[in-house]
Amino acid sequence: ATSDAIKDFITEGYRPAVSMQFYDSIDSVKKMLEPSIKVGIIDGRTKDRENVRLKFMQGKLDCVLFSVTEGISLHANSDVSGADSTPRVLLIHDLRWSALDMAQIEGRTHRDGQSALAYYMYSENTVEEKMVNAVVNKLKTMSEMLGDDTTALDSLLSECEAGLQ
Repeated sequence: ATSDAIKDFITEGYRPAVSMQFYDSIDSVKKMLEPSIKVGIIDGRTKDRENVRLKFMQGKLDCVLFSVTEGISLHANSDVSGADSTPRVLLIHDLRWSALDMAQIEGRTHRDGQSALAYYMYSENTVEEKMVNAVVNKLKTMSEMLGDDTTALDSLLSECEAGLQ
């Protein structure tokens, strides 16, 4: 489903950044996409993360699969030389239990007044769905404490709660 979503978003004119926690997930999705989709990987095995990041930012890669939760910026219109303005979309393939990690992951593709749609990928009626519900509740509480707009989180919570019933 994740590889199909990546292809769909590319077709719709987005450049997907996909958060994945496990090497097996990264390798599997990459295998499903190549050779028709140019894929970059930023994970613990990547020797030159900055080079991959720049290629993604400059439109030389169709998508990037990443496992790191900090230290990279993947948003459009950045101050990177030659960066393009193709809108970004974030797919979170492997959910994290920590709301702080999830906030960090979302921050990879939207900041500095720019936002990207973030999609949490999970199967209905599974433990993952319960995780999403718990993590989104944590994110909402964190956001409320900071005075952030929680409208998008409210919508996601409603969907999660409806799916659990």
